[in-house]
Amino acid sequence: MKKLFLLLLLIPGTCRPSADFPVPVIHENSLLLQNKASVVSYNPSHKQADWVFYSLEKNELRSCVDRGGIFRPDPRLKTDDSAQLGDFKNSGFDRGHLKPAADNRWNREAMNESFLLSNVSPQDPVFNRGIWAKLENLVRAWAKNNGGLWVSTGPLLNGSLRTNGADRVSLPEFFFKVLATKIGEKHEAIAFLLPTSAHGNLTQYEMTVRNLEAVSGLDFLSGLSDEDEAESSFHSERWNLNADFTYYPCTPGFLPAPLESENSHFRLFPL
Repeated sequence: MKKLFLLLLLIPGTCRPSADFPVPVIHENSLLLQNKASVVSYNPSHKQADWVFYSLEKNELRSCVDRGGIFRPDPRLKTDDSAQLGDFKNSGFDRGHLKPAADNRWNREAMNESFLLSNVSPQDPVFNRGIWAKLENLVRAWAKNNGGLWVSTGPLLNGSLRTNGADRVSLPEFFFKVLATKIGEKHEAIAFLLPTSAHGNLTQYEMTVRNLEAVSGLDFLSGLSDEDEAESSFHSERWNLNADFTYYPCTPGFLPAPLESENSHFRLFPL
């Protein structure tokens, strides 16, 4: 059952469906977690998120705070529904951020919440620190070049998965990203689906959002007036796989554009 309108109504201060932005649908039987700078569809059965959704504005790509967070269970979750720090100790898996810590250097609170275990999936260290980190950096470059992005990211939790630790945390074999931007009056989007064995050029892992939806069973672009068009194709020239990224400097008194700003159509969350 689609819960798009429920999701929007449960987030005070956010835009409504008429605002025309791509909120993903909450997975059935999952929990909605609202953070300062992201929304999480959390799956207690797998002890991790189905997806994390957030807006990444060009103006947020500033180096104002260092990484400096502490991994910890999400206090909003029951102990039996959450991974614990001990599940990762000596496991051979990284505590892999879904929303990267590096996307939160504009704000200390946003940085700290990215270290909640509700924003973490077990990831192979080579994958997490290699091709996945490369894609994360490209997302920041594309947000900068396109003026902002909406991002949905998470593990593929289909099928029977191996588990790890005393809390039986599922071990995903694939991870995805869905990226959408607004160009004039139209939206453009692209999806990536990477196995944890991924290597080489990211071109082999890019696909339409529609194809990812078919594989994952998730719905990512609900809320767009041009959803069918945006999810059925992508323009490679918009997503330059050789793009470089550097942060803007942190200026005194910096705050992202307010919700009512005409330049902040990517902003989803109240400050």
